[in-house]
Amino acid sequence: MSKAFPYVAEILVSQGHRIKSYLQIWLDKECSIQNRLISSDEQETVSLINHNLISLLNASKYETVNDIVDGVIIWECG
Repeated sequence: MSKAFPYVAEILVSQGHRIKSYLQIWLDKECSIQNRLISSDEQETVSLINHNLISLLNASKYETVNDIVDGVIIWECG
């Protein structure tokens, strides 16, 4: 699969829109789901990204994630 340019976010930014990125993580799909937003500057976000995303890629863990995402939307049991 080839990489297509530009991405939708890049097009919107070029038109003056402010784009934010939010990783979504589903913690447990077997219960009544609720969600919450965690800012990228919170330590919980670093832990969630390292455990749920970076470990799958077998990549080095991040100390901060401000340059990766603006926040994480957590889907968890209510």
